Formats: sequence, structure tokens, C-alpha cells
Amino acid sequence: MIGYNGDYGSTLPNHSETLKSEDINTSLGKGKLFTLKRSNSAASNDSTTWTEVHAIIPYNKNNLAYDFWVKVRKDILLDILKSIK
Repeated sequence: MIGYNGDYGSTLPNHSETLKSEDINTSLGKGKLFTLKRSNSAASNDSTTWTEVHAIIPYNKNNLAYDFWVKVRKDILLDILKSIK
């Protein structure tokens, strides 16, 4: 669970660039799926980048949201979300 104020952008991790976003509908509710290009902070002197997929699903309007994320392909995360009942 993460803090959520109605703005999906504020829930995304630091040092990330949104490559793609799309609406999703899961058994937990409606949300958004983000494909992000991630990197370390400039202070780390590490220029490594990687891709993460985050599913942000608001929870009961309590200023919280589920944040499911993986460092794998989008289809794998969607399969995981489909398995949640």
C-alpha cells in the first residue's frame, strides 16, 4: 500500500520515466498500469537503467492505493493480477 491523493503521478517512484500508461480493471478495482524506465540517482554515479511495470489501484478512497510492481514484462504482472480473487 502507498499513499494516494487522486494523482497517479505522485505515486510513481523517484528516478522514473513513464514509457506507457493504460487503464486496467481488476478484481481489486480500476486503476492504471505504468511501464517505467528506472534509474539510480545521479549521486550514485551508476548509469544503469531498467524497466519496471507498476499497477496502481486506489483502495476505498482512503488516500491509499495498491502498488503491485515487477521488474519483468507487463503480461506477467497482468497474469498475477488476474489470479487475485
